[in-house]
Amino acid sequence: MKRRIIFTVLALLLFPMLSFATYTNVAQSAYTFLNIDSSVKAGGMGGAYSTVCGDIEGLNYNLATAANIDGSAITFTYMNWALDATSLNNVQLAIPLNEKYVLSLQWKTMNYADIHKYDEYGFDLRQQFVPNDIAGTAALSTQLNENLMLGVGFGVVRESIDHHFSSAYYANLGLIYKMDKLSAGIAANYLPIIENDMVNGAMPLPMTFRIGVSYIPMDNLLVALDIEKPNDNTMKFHIGFQYTVMEMLDVRLGYKTGSFEGLTLGLGYHKALTESFRVGIDYAFGLVSDDFNSLQRVGVTFGF
Repeated sequence: MKRRIIFTVLALLLFPMLSFATYTNVAQSAYTFLNIDSSVKAGGMGGAYSTVCGDIEGLNYNLATAANIDGSAITFTYMNWALDATSLNNVQLAIPLNEKYVLSLQWKTMNYADIHKYDEYGFDLRQQFVPNDIAGTAALSTQLNENLMLGVGFGVVRESIDHHFSSAYYANLGLIYKMDKLSAGIAANYLPIIENDMVNGAMPLPMTFRIGVSYIPMDNLLVALDIEKPNDNTMKFHIGFQYTVMEMLDVRLGYKTGSFEGLTLGLGYHKALTESFRVGIDYAFGLVSDDFNSLQRVGVTFGF
């Protein structure tokens, strides 16, 4: 019975990705902030983080990563968007309900600069409005057996411009097979359940499929690779490395294709303050095009 469930879930996740492999409908999705690498750790590793198990920040890419998390954790991340006064904020919480299930909650907001209002003749009305994007996701992750982990979640997203707004409901699915030093997984994010229009325009979700693999060739080195296929863009590749020094300092390096952000760098410091309380501070820097210059992320994580 378990094998049948596993193969069914795998087929549901893999088939759409293969179907969309050569399909590209550029810039036809709304809510594009959902697919921005809001994780600071992943941001330093080029976004290759969908099979890094036991880390709360993997929830951005594959819900199954939280199935074997060690205790509860909460993380706060901030990313300055290269445009003036624009930022992305992300809060994640993971709580083990029992030995089998982990509940996770995520709240993501995109804040923009004020925009002046003009009439149809181009005259400044001396009024301003602030566009705003908000998304919330609730999920359950579980370890089906010694090697296999599954995550299922549902969420809602809302996008507003002045007095106009649209909303959508979606589902996220993730599966990871973990061996001793090798993990492989697949995820489907933002599968549409209900999509509403803004005024009279279509507002489709940025549905994304991702296959990932990570390997630990030595105790202090992690290598990860993700292949991502959005429904509104070409296939993207993410590769990242993390090297741990003295069991508390993480040095990260990554690269991604198909994005205005290419080479990424990151640093992280984590330390157990007591037997049951630990803290981590992370920073990531991305090199982007001349129009954007740089992209920086900072985050703090508490484990308890």
